[in-house]
Amino acid sequence: MQKPSLNQRTATSLPPQPTGQRTYFDAKLPGFGLRVSASGHRSWVAVYRLHGRKRRYTLGPIETLTAEAARTQAFEILARARRGEDPAAEKQAQRRAETFAELADLYLARHATKKRDGGARDRAILEREFRQWRHLPAASIRRRDVLRVLDAIKDRGAGVAANRALACIRKVLAFGVEREMVEVNPAAKIRRPTDEHSRERVLKDAELKALWEATEPEDRETRALVRLLLLTGQRTGETKAMRWADVDHEEALWTIPATVSKNGKVHAVPLSPAVTAILADLRAHATGSPWVFPSDRGSGHRTSLHRAIQRLRKASGVTDWTLHDARRTVATAMGDLGVARETIRRVLNHQERDVTATYERSKHLREMRQALEAWARKLESIVSGQALPKVVPIRSA
Repeated sequence: MQKPSLNQRTATSLPPQPTGQRTYFDAKLPGFGLRVSASGHRSWVAVYRLHGRKRRYTLGPIETLTAEAARTQAFEILARARRGEDPAAEKQAQRRAETFAELADLYLARHATKKRDGGARDRAILEREFRQWRHLPAASIRRRDVLRVLDAIKDRGAGVAANRALACIRKVLAFGVEREMVEVNPAAKIRRPTDEHSRERVLKDAELKALWEATEPEDRETRALVRLLLLTGQRTGETKAMRWADVDHEEALWTIPATVSKNGKVHAVPLSPAVTAILADLRAHATGSPWVFPSDRGSGHRTSLHRAIQRLRKASGVTDWTLHDARRTVATAMGDLGVARETIRRVLNHQERDVTATYERSKHLREMRQALEAWARKLESIVSGQALPKVVPIRSA
């Protein structure tokens, strides 16, 4: 095949091979080429020989580097190679000097912030599970390093957390490959450490009482956060991201913004007297942060309950529970109290359709408030050991 004259137009039209990669060399500047992968990724390269060995210097992808700029850089790289220098080796050494911390920080700033939670979950995983890598050269991380971390997570009985850690580090390292901070992604073909199955765990009354009491010696924010999860049945991530601006104290209503809500819809949560009392206590001791549960490591909200969950498991003797089990328990308990299934779905923000009529919204909020207040009274009776007065089943009109 005749060598093409590489420019921006030919760069997008030259075909890839079915597998592997192919380099198209320029007709005018020997050693200047375009490397095209089977997936369609295209990067400018400069290829030269030094001491009989072929060396390739990647200049950059066509999306961020024009043909003219790439040609100029290639001319300089090839001139240095003719003088006996090895630009590819120098670049590789520089890449090895970039730490995992630099890669992780760049990933969080450039990619993870596009996620609904602003990268809070990825940040928490990286801080908790991969902190020991911070000073390692990013390019030095190998498959065995990833497996060592995943095995340690699984050995502590957190198989699902190991799956989440793998998903996170796989994305970070793939981002590193894209930014040429890492040659290959060592996590790319690692299988998930744990087979996940839908859990049906519902906490028993004695377990609820033990967990509630185990929160007592915790700090004010941790105690409040866990108790709010038990009282409201809301998602952990959405609760951790609660802002004071979203809490209407007069109406006893918490509005979860669409940017925080998992399904991307605004969700209103009526607050029972038990919840408003907890929030009033937090408010009285607030330090001025816009977050109800501020992070103690920065200006954001709290992102992790991992250590607190470990303490609560040990203190309560209930070792096989997760935060999502609390959500499932609230839903099940409300059903036992006679709450209509549709109302439970609305409490959990599982509604199947939008309801825009003012009357309908008011009606549903009233039913949700009745359901959550009934559950709060039931939970109070479980914790106190005092029997509830006769409960009238809650049914939608």
